[in-house]
Amino acid sequence: MNDPANPRHSPRLTGRFAQLFFALLCVIGSGCMHPQPIRHGEKPGQKIEESATTAKADQQEAPVPLPDNAVGRSAEAFVEFLKKADESAVEAFVSTHFEAEFRDHAPMNIHTLVLASVWKKHPEPVLRQVFIRTDFSAELYLQSSVDKSWTQITLQVESKSPHRINSLRARSIDGPPDPALWEIDPEALTDEQRRKIVAQIVAIMRKRYVDPEVGISAGRYVEEAIEKGEYDNILKLEIFAERLTEDLRHVTKDRHVRVHPEGTPSSALAPAPPPTGLNGLEEATALSGNIGYINLRLFLMARKTIASAMKTIENTDAIIFDVRKSPGGVPQSVQYWCSYLFDTKTHLNSLYWREGDRTEEFWTLDEIDGKKRPHVPVFVLTSESTFSGAEEFAYNLQTRERATIVGQSTGGGANPAPKFSISPHLTIRVSTGKAINPVTQTNWEGVGVKPDVEVAAERALEKALTLAKRAAKKYRESKRHQSD
Repeated sequence: MNDPANPRHSPRLTGRFAQLFFALLCVIGSGCMHPQPIRHGEKPGQKIEESATTAKADQQEAPVPLPDNAVGRSAEAFVEFLKKADESAVEAFVSTHFEAEFRDHAPMNIHTLVLASVWKKHPEPVLRQVFIRTDFSAELYLQSSVDKSWTQITLQVESKSPHRINSLRARSIDGPPDPALWEIDPEALTDEQRRKIVAQIVAIMRKRYVDPEVGISAGRYVEEAIEKGEYDNILKLEIFAERLTEDLRHVTKDRHVRVHPEGTPSSALAPAPPPTGLNGLEEATALSGNIGYINLRLFLMARKTIASAMKTIENTDAIIFDVRKSPGGVPQSVQYWCSYLFDTKTHLNSLYWREGDRTEEFWTLDEIDGKKRPHVPVFVLTSESTFSGAEEFAYNLQTRERATIVGQSTGGGANPAPKFSISPHLTIRVSTGKAINPVTQTNWEGVGVKPDVEVAAERALEKALTLAKRAAKKYRESKRHQSD
């Protein structure tokens, strides 16, 4: 539910491109240097200045200079690829510029995010600005020459030769970054920078937050705080982001809302640990008693991985899904996993989106890869760390009386919340929609999913195994009676 894209409304391409653009390993290494902004007519490292010369260059659509290094060459190839925008160009670009593992095993929904953002939402994109973080990571700012809309591309390449692309993200943005926020010392914010950051947050909250009145109130709260001087003594970007997050959550009561530094030297020193396993799947195996066990860390739309996991346990007599350490994922993945557990068309969840004032329904899919298990007993393990899409998975099954939830109440984040750029150094995650369960007509926002069997998270698997073995015995007996 954290994914801002709505892939089902996007064009779908075939072939290997359907497994591309894996975006979850965008971790800046500890060797990160101070980023260098580049704009029209400037050399790498040149300080940004708004001038008549720059404006004139913009009007003439002068080419943006790119550095002659690993990420610069990949960025140049990507921009040329966008100009062609057809499937033959896609295949050529993929085979030449994408790292093999990401090309062959990436989640299948990510390509639609990039396509929808760049081609459909921003036709005929033109590169306007580039922000070089390291020799291997950059951000491209493109503007549609048709409707003047903007998109931000975050691109990363391997540090080893041949430096193929291993991560690509796309975000729609409201406009180019404020020049005053390009070069930020994360240890010494200025008053001007703090004020511009708050102004950007206020604008985003007012325009994007799912509840317009709450968005306005939250923006007003941080606006008043800076006018009162409450942020004056905060010099570190990381601390400022934490304080802004705290203040916004004070008003919204929304745990998805978060201001977060990205790519600064301080944040690069302690990157988040990379996910283990393949495409969010930690483990799929059969335990004693013929109990299937699937440990899910992320809900990613990787159909081959999901099908392989379900194949592994397709003959077990009960299934335990472990989402105790899952922070969520995309709703299409939740939908796909759930589809294995129902044999009739079932309405799982709906998402209301403020943009377009529309509601998107998620039903079980008729066609999946592999065998459906509509009658096998199911148990879902939860903890306080279970969040967002992982909570939806548990809630979908619980409200349809399709699973027994074992563990702790979950984190309580039901609103899909994409990231929006404040500057190359800072993003904000804002809830642009909300979940509506078709059974309860509400969701788990702020309250979490309550377990059917409450037990400490560390004891949840032990308890579920006991319950699953009993249920498996009854399931086997039921199958024997049916065969007699």
